[in-house]
Amino acid sequence: MNHSDWSKKDLEYIWHPCSQMKDYETLPPIVIERGQGINLYDVDGKRYLDVVSSWWCNLLGHSHPKINQAIKNQLDSLEHVIFANFSHKPAITLCEELMKKIPQGLCKFNFSDNGSASIESAMKMSFQYHYQTGNRQKVRFMSLSDGYHGETLGALSAGGLDLYSELYKPLLLDIVRIPAPDCYRCPRGKKRGCCQAECIDAAQEAFARHGDECAALLVEPLLQGSAGMRMYPPPTWRSCAPCATPITCTSLRMKSPPASAARAACSPATRPASPRISCASPKGSRGGYMPMSITITTQKIYDAFYADYREGKAFMHSHTYSGNPLGCSAALAVLKILDEEQIISRAQEKAPPLPPDDRRCAGEPSARGRNPQPGPGERH
Repeated sequence: MNHSDWSKKDLEYIWHPCSQMKDYETLPPIVIERGQGINLYDVDGKRYLDVVSSWWCNLLGHSHPKINQAIKNQLDSLEHVIFANFSHKPAITLCEELMKKIPQGLCKFNFSDNGSASIESAMKMSFQYHYQTGNRQKVRFMSLSDGYHGETLGALSAGGLDLYSELYKPLLLDIVRIPAPDCYRCPRGKKRGCCQAECIDAAQEAFARHGDECAALLVEPLLQGSAGMRMYPPPTWRSCAPCATPITCTSLRMKSPPASAARAACSPATRPASPRISCASPKGSRGGYMPMSITITTQKIYDAFYADYREGKAFMHSHTYSGNPLGCSAALAVLKILDEEQIISRAQEKAPPLPPDDRRCAGEPSARGRNPQPGPGERH
């Protein structure tokens, strides 16, 4: 069969994600047969550049020989085992390696199978932590506007993009929404890198009004990806940090070593911003091979669940493929490649940032109105 035949069969059976299927009548799906490096090849052998990195997850290229071999080696010994009262070497070793990269204080790892699931785990974990430590009034959550945390109901509630959530609002949680920093169009005329996070007053007001009823603040540290790659400076993150307990941060879109986005957000330059719960699920951490995510928390939160079983304090949350050995093996291989081949430092050398525009630091007016680029939610 040729490509057209395969496309017709696809449309006979498959409902694709985030798609208006009627569009596929004129834009049929591309049926891929293999991938190599940055290239994808369809069933007719036509080559495509995977410039979207297969939904931002293929960090090191398709069919990477070292990742392939790591998964093949694991497959020959153990493909999966229930993670309740069982464990395996790849999961234990992965936690050991991640401990070298995550923010200080995080030390307990709860495995899920995707980023949305790790957010759900974090939200339930933070609620139950407060419930079991005498703060049963904490039944709501805070998050920044224009954030994206996933598309299950809890994660969708915490997000702030109507494209994904508008239709489902009758089903969603009542979230306390804090205006996200907008350094591109700063309403106060400040310049990112030259301000003192003056926009934090909205967050402080929200904490003053709702802090006693909220279990956690969910943020994407330093970068809101789906909002249009909106970056905000460390002082904003640092100023927010003391206001919430715990702070839940998601690294869903950071193409860097697992949990390093959270680590960067919680570096000495940004302290005291170390989160109490971190959803370490950057898409590239498994190289685009296997689904996996980890919700990492502190000893203090872990201890609130530690008791005799009959006390009913256990975290009764699970996913069938939690801690899957193949996913852990892929993540270990990715970590090794990133370290041994110095991928991040090499990428920084090859992709220097554009020179910063420091004019507003000297008191000049905002650049708004002078051929601004489209912002989040706007079209070219």
